[in-house]
Amino acid sequence: MSAQDPVLQFAAGISARLQLDAVQSLVKAKKLNAAWQEPPFANGLTFLGATIGDPAKGDDRLWALSAVGRIGASVRSSHSQLADALRGRLGVSLPPLLRLDDADDRYYAAAVWRYGAADWMADYLAESAVQEESGEDARAECLEGMLSRASDLQHALDTLAKHFKTLRFSTKKPGDSMGRRLRKVLAQMNRISAPGEIQTGTAPGRSLASVVETAFSSSGLPETDDVRVSVTDDALALVARMVRIRFSLATDGTTYSVLDVFRGWVRSHDWPDFIGRATSARLVSDDLLQALRILARAGVTDDVLYRHLISSMGSEHQARQAALELATDTHGLSEDVQAWLRGSQLRRESALATESQERSADEVFGDLLLEARSLAKQAEYVRDEVIPELRVVAPSVADRVSTMVDAQGSAVGKIELLATRRALRSRWQRGDVVEYSALEHELVGGKPSGVRYVRVLSPLVESLPPTGVRRIVRKALVEPAQVAQE
Repeated sequence: MSAQDPVLQFAAGISARLQLDAVQSLVKAKKLNAAWQEPPFANGLTFLGATIGDPAKGDDRLWALSAVGRIGASVRSSHSQLADALRGRLGVSLPPLLRLDDADDRYYAAAVWRYGAADWMADYLAESAVQEESGEDARAECLEGMLSRASDLQHALDTLAKHFKTLRFSTKKPGDSMGRRLRKVLAQMNRISAPGEIQTGTAPGRSLASVVETAFSSSGLPETDDVRVSVTDDALALVARMVRIRFSLATDGTTYSVLDVFRGWVRSHDWPDFIGRATSARLVSDDLLQALRILARAGVTDDVLYRHLISSMGSEHQARQAALELATDTHGLSEDVQAWLRGSQLRRESALATESQERSADEVFGDLLLEARSLAKQAEYVRDEVIPELRVVAPSVADRVSTMVDAQGSAVGKIELLATRRALRSRWQRGDVVEYSALEHELVGGKPSGVRYVRVLSPLVESLPPTGVRRIVRKALVEPAQVAQE
């Protein structure tokens, strides 16, 4: 091999920059996969790991990470060895990613999260995404890593808000510059292909509203109307995506908090035209109408959700028309709920009649809850055991079955949501052996004398309303059980 051989140059480990140059030469020549198999290459990888782990190396740590990222992107089989090389080397945070002038170098260095984890990583990647100027691939890699390393989406958004708070622009229209940067971050978050693994947190909508408010706290609002509309559109697209990740967020009024922020950006008479230009507002309106339909069927009304529906649709008139269609198309709604949807005076009933209706509804929802959980177990078996076999013998059938299982999972999630809203929960599992209680158990065949322990055949369902007074909705179905005496 000549002195200029890139494998030898990489193995020598003279500097991270020279090692990166060697990797780039091998990639360009399409020889990196072959070089990866050569023994000297492992020596160079050791040098890269040492550089990354040494805070005194400064910006060389970023060059080294860019080399690691390029290797990982080109040699798929290298990931476990790259992770080994970085193990124990990420105790101290890295220099700012913008120290690398080339956007591609920043992109590959940002992939550090794919090969290791550290407490500082989510915060570092969030800051890098906010500070990134022109490298959209680098920004996307930072945001995907941030979401992977953050505890949940709410925490990730709170971290972004912190770094937007310190971002400054020395331009003629800093509000417009801030708006364009925020839009780039929101747009990339909406493009990340697989966010389903991340938890959302309890109130990510509030955190998103905080990101928008914080971003413009120092720069002022965007002066250009198109920039305002673009930010609104991308933010509402993220709201809709939150609901896709976790449908129960649809019925939580805080999910749509950012709408209140945008309402403050324009005068009331300009709002219908403004929100009409944000195409994602239609997605949010659809989610709100679906949430209102679910709650209406459960006998629940929500003024906060309706207020957000007005905002997303642009006017009270449009929202009322949609609510009227909902009242007409949804069968089985109580008179009170229908009156609320129509905007008319609610009919008042006696407390006794209301309580009777609530108890009857709880019995129905209690049955649905138990059936939904039974279906969920069956779906889990189909997903884990049946579908993998079908993919081998009948792939097209497997796809259809998978779609059916996903739809079933969505339905089960909605039933669980309704049960939660009605403060219902189940107790015990099928097969549990417990001490007999006449208040909580219905014994198959009646109660023969001497029964002390019973085996659960169907769980108990109970109501735990805010008053704290527990009420049995459905007794557990049980049979006598023998317990060995010690």
